[in-house]
Amino acid sequence: MFVTILCSGKLSGIRRESVNYVGYYSAHEETMKSVIQSQALTGEERIGLVVKDAMVDCRRDQLWQKLLLDRGPTSPSLSHLEFLELISLVHHQTLDKIDPRLAPLLQKSTSWYQGLTKVLMNKYGDFSRQFSSEDGSVHHTVVLNQENMATFALLSVDNVEGSLAIVHRDLNPSTKEREEMAQSVHSLVEGFVESCAFHAWSVLL
Repeated sequence: MFVTILCSGKLSGIRRESVNYVGYYSAHEETMKSVIQSQALTGEERIGLVVKDAMVDCRRDQLWQKLLLDRGPTSPSLSHLEFLELISLVHHQTLDKIDPRLAPLLQKSTSWYQGLTKVLMNKYGDFSRQFSSEDGSVHHTVVLNQENMATFALLSVDNVEGSLAIVHRDLNPSTKEREEMAQSVHSLVEGFVESCAFHAWSVLL
Protein backbone atom coordinates (compact mmCIF):
# COMPACT_ATOMS: atom_id res chain seq x y z
CA MET A 1 0.00 0.00 0.00
CA PHE A 2 1.48 3.34 -1.01
CA VAL A 3 0.50 6.65 0.54
CA THR A 4 1.61 9.75 -1.29
CA ILE A 5 1.84 13.14 0.41
CA LEU A 6 2.56 16.29 -1.54
CA CYS A 7 4.41 18.99 0.35
CA SER A 8 4.43 22.61 -0.83
CA GLY A 9 5.00 25.97 0.78
CA LYS A 10 4.52 29.62 0.08
CA LEU A 11 8.15 30.47 0.84
CA SER A 12 10.45 30.68 -2.11
CA GLY A 13 13.25 28.22 -2.11
CA ILE A 14 11.12 25.38 -0.82
CA ARG A 15 10.39 23.01 -3.67
CA ARG A 16 7.46 20.60 -4.00
CA GLU A 17 8.25 17.04 -3.39
CA SER A 18 6.32 13.81 -2.99
CA VAL A 19 6.95 11.26 -0.30
CA ASN A 20 5.82 7.64 -0.69
CA TYR A 21 5.17 5.64 2.45
CA VAL A 22 5.21 1.89 1.97
CA GLY A 23 2.49 0.16 4.01
CA TYR A 24 1.69 -3.52 4.62
CA TYR A 25 -1.20 -5.80 5.58
CA SER A 26 -0.97 -7.62 8.85
CA ALA A 27 -1.58 -11.39 8.98
CA HIS A 28 -5.05 -10.72 10.38
CA GLU A 29 -5.88 -8.33 7.54
CA GLU A 30 -4.67 -10.86 4.97
CA THR A 31 -6.89 -13.52 6.54
CA MET A 32 -9.90 -11.21 6.55
CA LYS A 33 -9.25 -10.32 2.92
CA SER A 34 -9.25 -14.02 1.97
CA VAL A 35 -12.47 -14.62 3.94
CA ILE A 36 -14.21 -11.67 2.28
CA GLN A 37 -13.14 -12.82 -1.19
CA SER A 38 -14.34 -16.34 -0.46
CA GLN A 39 -17.70 -15.09 0.83
CA ALA A 40 -18.08 -12.84 -2.20
CA LEU A 41 -17.44 -15.79 -4.52
CA THR A 42 -19.93 -17.96 -2.61
CA GLY A 43 -22.49 -15.16 -2.79
CA GLU A 44 -22.04 -14.87 -6.56
CA GLU A 45 -22.52 -18.64 -6.96
CA ARG A 46 -25.69 -18.57 -4.84
CA ILE A 47 -27.11 -15.68 -6.84
CA GLY A 48 -26.30 -17.56 -10.03
CA LEU A 49 -28.19 -20.64 -8.78
CA VAL A 50 -31.17 -18.53 -7.72
CA VAL A 51 -31.32 -16.89 -11.14
CA LYS A 52 -30.99 -20.28 -12.88
CA ASP A 53 -33.74 -21.82 -10.74
CA ALA A 54 -35.98 -18.82 -11.40
CA MET A 55 -35.46 -19.19 -15.16
CA VAL A 56 -36.33 -22.91 -14.98
CA ASP A 57 -39.46 -22.19 -12.91
CA CYS A 58 -40.49 -19.46 -15.34
CA ARG A 59 -40.08 -21.75 -18.34
CA ARG A 60 -41.96 -24.56 -16.57
CA ASP A 61 -44.85 -22.28 -15.68
CA GLN A 62 -44.97 -20.92 -19.22
CA LEU A 63 -45.25 -24.43 -20.70
CA TRP A 64 -47.76 -25.52 -18.05
CA GLN A 65 -49.95 -22.54 -18.85
CA LYS A 66 -49.82 -23.41 -22.57
CA LEU A 67 -50.92 -26.93 -21.66
CA LEU A 68 -53.95 -25.59 -19.80
CA LEU A 69 -54.83 -23.26 -22.68
CA ASP A 70 -54.46 -25.96 -25.33
CA ARG A 71 -57.46 -26.01 -27.68
CA GLY A 72 -57.26 -29.65 -28.71
CA PRO A 73 -55.69 -31.64 -31.56
CA THR A 74 -56.95 -29.29 -34.28
CA SER A 75 -55.31 -26.22 -32.75
CA PRO A 76 -52.68 -27.22 -30.16
CA SER A 77 -50.94 -24.55 -28.11
CA LEU A 78 -48.18 -26.91 -27.00
CA SER A 79 -46.04 -28.94 -29.39
CA HIS A 80 -44.89 -32.50 -28.68
CA LEU A 81 -41.31 -31.33 -28.11
CA GLU A 82 -42.51 -28.62 -25.72
CA PHE A 83 -44.54 -31.22 -23.86
CA LEU A 84 -41.43 -33.40 -23.46
CA GLU A 85 -39.56 -30.36 -22.18
CA LEU A 86 -42.34 -29.71 -19.66
CA ILE A 87 -42.21 -33.31 -18.42
CA SER A 88 -38.46 -32.94 -17.83
CA LEU A 89 -39.07 -29.92 -15.55
CA VAL A 90 -41.74 -31.40 -13.28
CA HIS A 91 -42.17 -34.23 -10.79
CA HIS A 92 -44.01 -37.41 -11.72
CA GLN A 93 -44.82 -40.68 -9.97
CA THR A 94 -45.93 -43.89 -11.62
CA LEU A 95 -49.06 -45.43 -10.10
CA ASP A 96 -47.13 -48.27 -8.43
CA LYS A 97 -45.13 -45.67 -6.46
CA ILE A 98 -48.37 -44.14 -5.20
CA ASP A 99 -49.90 -47.52 -4.33
CA PRO A 100 -48.05 -50.84 -4.93
CA ARG A 101 -51.42 -52.54 -5.47
CA LEU A 102 -51.72 -50.63 -8.75
CA ALA A 103 -48.57 -52.25 -10.21
CA PRO A 104 -50.56 -54.65 -12.46
CA LEU A 105 -51.84 -51.63 -14.40
CA LEU A 106 -48.26 -51.00 -15.54
CA GLN A 107 -47.86 -54.48 -17.00
CA LYS A 108 -50.37 -54.33 -19.85
CA SER A 109 -49.77 -54.63 -23.58
CA THR A 110 -49.26 -51.58 -25.79
CA SER A 111 -52.59 -52.27 -27.51
CA TRP A 112 -54.29 -52.17 -24.10
CA TYR A 113 -52.85 -48.71 -23.40
CA GLN A 114 -53.82 -47.51 -26.87
CA GLY A 115 -57.40 -48.56 -26.14
CA LEU A 116 -57.25 -46.81 -22.76
CA THR A 117 -56.30 -43.59 -24.56
CA LYS A 118 -59.69 -43.55 -26.30
CA VAL A 119 -61.48 -44.24 -23.01
CA LEU A 120 -59.75 -41.30 -21.32
CA MET A 121 -60.37 -38.91 -24.22
CA ASN A 122 -64.06 -39.81 -24.27
CA LYS A 123 -64.48 -39.57 -20.50
CA TYR A 124 -62.61 -36.35 -19.82
CA GLY A 125 -63.26 -34.44 -23.06
CA ASP A 126 -62.05 -30.85 -22.74
CA PHE A 127 -60.01 -31.78 -19.68
CA SER A 128 -57.85 -34.15 -21.72
CA ARG A 129 -54.92 -33.44 -23.99
CA GLN A 130 -53.06 -35.61 -26.49
CA PHE A 131 -49.53 -35.30 -27.88
CA SER A 132 -47.84 -37.55 -30.41
CA SER A 133 -44.33 -37.73 -31.86
CA GLU A 134 -43.89 -36.77 -35.52
CA ASP A 135 -43.45 -40.40 -36.57
CA GLY A 136 -46.51 -41.45 -34.57
CA SER A 137 -44.59 -43.98 -32.48
CA VAL A 138 -45.10 -42.26 -29.11
CA HIS A 139 -48.37 -40.99 -27.66
CA HIS A 140 -49.07 -39.06 -24.47
CA THR A 141 -52.56 -38.55 -23.06
CA VAL A 142 -53.03 -35.98 -20.30
CA VAL A 143 -55.97 -35.86 -17.90
CA LEU A 144 -56.17 -32.51 -16.12
CA ASN A 145 -57.12 -32.41 -12.46
CA GLN A 146 -60.32 -30.36 -12.43
CA GLU A 147 -59.94 -29.66 -8.70
CA ASN A 148 -56.29 -28.63 -8.82
CA MET A 149 -54.68 -27.52 -12.07
CA ALA A 150 -51.19 -28.02 -10.60
CA THR A 151 -51.43 -31.79 -11.22
CA PHE A 152 -52.51 -34.10 -14.01
CA ALA A 153 -52.62 -37.82 -14.82
CA LEU A 154 -50.50 -39.06 -17.71
CA LEU A 155 -50.70 -42.09 -19.98
CA SER A 156 -47.66 -42.61 -22.21
CA VAL A 157 -47.29 -45.43 -24.72
CA ASP A 158 -44.85 -46.28 -27.49
CA ASN A 159 -44.22 -49.39 -29.58
CA VAL A 160 -42.70 -51.26 -26.63
CA GLU A 161 -44.45 -50.34 -23.39
CA GLY A 162 -46.86 -48.04 -21.61
CA SER A 163 -46.79 -45.99 -18.41
CA LEU A 164 -49.38 -44.47 -16.06
CA ALA A 165 -48.32 -41.63 -13.79
CA ILE A 166 -49.42 -38.61 -11.78
CA VAL A 167 -47.56 -35.40 -12.62
CA HIS A 168 -47.00 -32.49 -10.20
CA ARG A 169 -45.99 -29.06 -11.42
CA ASP A 170 -44.00 -28.20 -8.29
CA LEU A 171 -40.90 -30.28 -7.57
CA ASN A 172 -40.75 -29.43 -3.87
CA PRO A 173 -44.15 -28.29 -2.58
CA SER A 174 -44.37 -27.12 1.02
CA THR A 175 -46.01 -29.28 3.68
CA LYS A 176 -49.04 -27.00 3.62
CA GLU A 177 -49.33 -27.25 -0.19
CA ARG A 178 -49.10 -31.05 -0.04
CA GLU A 179 -51.84 -31.18 2.57
CA GLU A 180 -54.09 -28.86 0.54
CA MET A 181 -53.72 -30.86 -2.66
CA ALA A 182 -53.90 -34.32 -1.06
CA GLN A 183 -57.66 -34.70 -1.49
CA SER A 184 -57.69 -33.42 -5.08
CA VAL A 185 -54.82 -35.74 -6.03
CA HIS A 186 -56.65 -38.65 -4.41
CA SER A 187 -59.73 -37.83 -6.50
CA LEU A 188 -57.61 -37.62 -9.66
CA VAL A 189 -55.98 -41.00 -8.99
CA GLU A 190 -59.35 -42.54 -8.12
CA GLY A 191 -60.94 -41.36 -11.37
CA PHE A 192 -57.90 -42.41 -13.39
CA VAL A 193 -57.90 -45.91 -11.89
CA GLU A 194 -61.67 -46.23 -12.39
CA SER A 195 -61.12 -45.54 -16.09
CA CYS A 196 -58.46 -48.25 -16.19
CA ALA A 197 -60.78 -50.69 -14.43
CA PHE A 198 -63.63 -49.89 -16.83
CA HIS A 199 -61.34 -50.44 -19.81
CA ALA A 200 -60.03 -53.72 -18.36
CA TRP A 201 -63.61 -54.91 -17.88
CA SER A 202 -64.76 -53.80 -21.35
CA VAL A 203 -62.02 -55.72 -23.18
CA LEU A 204 -63.19 -58.91 -21.50
CA LEU A 205 -66.69 -58.59 -22.96
